[in-house]
Amino acid sequence: FIMGAVHGVYLKYVGLSAVSYAGYSYLVASGDVADLIITSGGFRNLLLNTITSTSTSNAGVGVGFELSPAMMRLGTAAILKYSAILNGIIAALFKLEVGMGL
Repeated sequence: FIMGAVHGVYLKYVGLSAVSYAGYSYLVASGDVADLIITSGGFRNLLLNTITSTSTSNAGVGVGFELSPAMMRLGTAAILKYSAILNGIIAALFKLEVGMGL
């Protein structure tokens, strides 16, 4: 009975990981986001360029972000990628039964 409950929790994390990865793959495969990643040199460079351009363009007054739809999709894709990795690690730990001995 107890192992059935653990198996159910394991499958929940497998499902969350799979859905997150599917969403990430869909968002990154579209042309505008793929082009944005290639031209900016990756998500990290895109984020740094966005932060530095907004701080210098406003002459230090306020924070004005101008995010394009492609940049918002890229941010969503980054969150989904993180979720897929995190849920996959949790599912693997459940399957290995790490930390379950009481």
